[in-house]
Amino acid sequence: MCGKGHNKRPARAGSVYLLVVLGLLLVGGPPNIGARLARAGQGRKRQRDGQGAVSNGSWEHVDATLAGGEGVADGAVGASEEQGAGAGAGGFLLPPHHHTGGAHQPERCVVVLGTGRSGSTSLVDALNQMPHFFVRMEQEGAYWYLYLAWRLLEKAYTHSRDFVASVRSVEATAGKTAAAHLSYRAAKGIYEQFATRKKQPWFNDLHPVRMREAIRAFYAITYGYHGPGVVSGFKEVRFVRGRAFSSESSTYDDFEDFINFLRLLCTDMKVLLNSRASASLEDNYKLESMLARNGVLKTTSNETFLRDLQLTHEWYDRYAEAHPDHALRVIMEDMFDPEVNGTLVRRLISFMGEPPDAYPHVVFNRMPTWSDPEEEASRSSSSSSSSKAAKPKKPKPREPWQLRRSAERRAALRRRRRLLELELARVEVELIADEEREEDDEEGYEEELEEEEDGDWEGAGLFGGAGFGAGVV
Repeated sequence: MCGKGHNKRPARAGSVYLLVVLGLLLVGGPPNIGARLARAGQGRKRQRDGQGAVSNGSWEHVDATLAGGEGVADGAVGASEEQGAGAGAGGFLLPPHHHTGGAHQPERCVVVLGTGRSGSTSLVDALNQMPHFFVRMEQEGAYWYLYLAWRLLEKAYTHSRDFVASVRSVEATAGKTAAAHLSYRAAKGIYEQFATRKKQPWFNDLHPVRMREAIRAFYAITYGYHGPGVVSGFKEVRFVRGRAFSSESSTYDDFEDFINFLRLLCTDMKVLLNSRASASLEDNYKLESMLARNGVLKTTSNETFLRDLQLTHEWYDRYAEAHPDHALRVIMEDMFDPEVNGTLVRRLISFMGEPPDAYPHVVFNRMPTWSDPEEEASRSSSSSSSSKAAKPKKPKPREPWQLRRSAERRAALRRRRRLLELELARVEVELIADEEREEDDEEGYEEELEEEEDGDWEGAGLFGGAGFGAGVV
C-alpha cells in the first residue's frame, strides 16, 4: 500500500479544520507519510492471495516495536528528543506536537447558563467589563448539538471492538494520548489485520482522547482564538429542562453529563448558573410570555412549564453546591439589589480567578434594560414608522424541536378534525333516526285518529236514526 509514489511529504494542514458531524472538527493528519510508512522492525511482508487480500501483517508487530523501542523506519532518521518516547516507536505513533492539531488550546473560559429573562445578558456584560474578558452571547443552542455529536462519536467507537481491543496494548505501553494518535501505517494495519477475516461495518479509530481534542479545537476556533491571555466564553438560555432537555425523561444526571462536556472546552472552565430567585409563574411571567410568543409553549401547559423551571432551579442549586470550585449560582435579584450587588460583584470576580477589588467599575446595570424609557420610546417610534409601510415578514428559521412540535400540532389538529367529522356524522345519523321515528309515530297517531273518528260517526248515525224514528212515531 505504501509504494514509492507515497514517499513524499505533503504540506501541513492550516490552522482551520473541516467541520465534520454537526460542527465537529477533526484534527489534522500525520505530517509525514514518507519514511514513517516504511517497514519497521522486521517489516511487514505483503503477500497477496488470488483475491488480492493482504495477509501476514498483524498488529503484534506494533506491540513488539513499542515494547522494544526498535524498528526505526527504513531510510528514516530517528525521532528527535522533543518528539518524546512514543514518536520513535517505528513510526506507529505520531509525535506529541500533533496531538492537538496545531490549534491554540484555550486555557480559561466561562459559560453562563440562564433560564431566560433572568439577567444573563447583564451578567455577561459585567464579565466583559474586565479588560481581558470577552464572553459572547447566545448561539442558538449550537453546543447542544455538538454535545450530541460527541456522544454519538464516542458510542460509535465502542462498536469498533477489534480496533478498541488492539489499541489497549498500546495504551498500556505508551499511554492513551499516544494511542489516540496512531500513525497512518499503524491504524491502517489494524484494519488490514481484521478486514480479511470478517466484515467490519463499525470499524473506526475515533479514539475518545482525540474526540475530546477535537471538541476543544472547535471551541478554540469559534471563541478561544484570541490567545491564552483572553478569557472567552458564551451564554445560553436553551440548556434547560423543557428545551434542550426533554420534559418527559431528562434527569439531573443528563444535566451533569452535559456540564462535563462543557468542561472539555478549555483547561479551566467556569460555569455560572443564573436564574431568578423563585420558580413561580408570577415571578417568571416575562419568560412564560417570551416562550409563548416564540411558539415554545404552544403545546406545553403552564403546569409542565412550571415543573420544568422548578427542576432546572433544583439542578442549578445541586450542581453549584456539589462543585463550588468551578460552578457559581447567580440570582438576578441580587444583581440589581444595591445592598448586595457590590458584594456579588467582588465574589464573581474572585470566583473567576481575579483579585476581588481589582475592577471596582464592574456593574450589572451598564446595559439599558428592556423597560428603559428612552429605549421604549425609540422602539415605539420605530415601530410606528415602520407600520406605515408594513411589509410581509419572512418566516424565521425554526429549530428541529420547533419543527417537531409544529408537526405534532398539525397531526393533533387533523385528529381533532377527524373526530369532529365522526361526531357530526354520528349526530346526523341519530337526527335522521329520530326524524324517522317521529314520522312513524305521527303516521301511527293519524291512523289511530282516523279509526276513532270512523267509529264515532258510525255510532252516532245508528243512535240518531233510532231516535229520529221514535220521534216520528
